[in-house]
Amino acid sequence: VDDLQSASREADTKTICREIFTAAQATRVASDAGMSCESKAKQEIALPNETIEVQGLIVEGQTATARVKEQTGKVSTLAFVKADGAWRIDQIR
Repeated sequence: VDDLQSASREADTKTICREIFTAAQATRVASDAGMSCESKAKQEIALPNETIEVQGLIVEGQTATARVKEQTGKVSTLAFVKADGAWRIDQIR
């Protein structure tokens, strides 16, 4: 979540879509938006003062779920998977 917040503040949509999201999540974002993942990320989460507060976290082996609140007040659930030693966002609900 810290990496997502930092990349959002830096408008580093390439890192968000290629390193923070799984390939499957980046593909879903692009498909749902009808544009590239990077373009959608720029519209939605590339904010210079973005804050993402973790309100709850459950880790179960190679998966985890975090409930987060953005500075806008939007609350989301992030599903993570651990791949090659790194946690990546696999789904946003």
